[in-house]
Amino acid sequence: MATLTPSPGAAEARPGIAAADPDDHALTGAQLWALLHGTSSYVLESPSKESASLEQCDVADQFLDTAKDWGEISENVTDRGLTAMREAQRALDKDLAELREHGILVYGSRRRLVLTGGVFQGTTYWWEISLAALTINDPRLQDPH
Repeated sequence: MATLTPSPGAAEARPGIAAADPDDHALTGAQLWALLHGTSSYVLESPSKESASLEQCDVADQFLDTAKDWGEISENVTDRGLTAMREAQRALDKDLAELREHGILVYGSRRRLVLTGGVFQGTTYWWEISLAALTINDPRLQDPH
């Protein structure tokens, strides 16, 4: 039987995770690209309808779908060279700016997972990304004090 667990030291904090103030350490396209590149699995969270308008939910869903698409083609983009990667980062910057205009912030993290056992001998590793697009009035972003 195969076992799936995070590998030791798997939680890999990435710089630039957005804070409640969209101008304070907002995630950039380059930082998001670093999260997406080479990722094999995705945990995506859109704003709840309790904390967001339908328009905000739609914009966030579209962004998360697009981010996942970038992750899935990241190896092909990298194969096309530095110019292609820079274009991808600029496109992500534009998407993130549109989200901020709608009062939505993006949080992200990445962790390395390990699969052991099963039919194959040895260990397999891959990256999982978690992206959450949250409105600035989401209760989880409010200071509890």
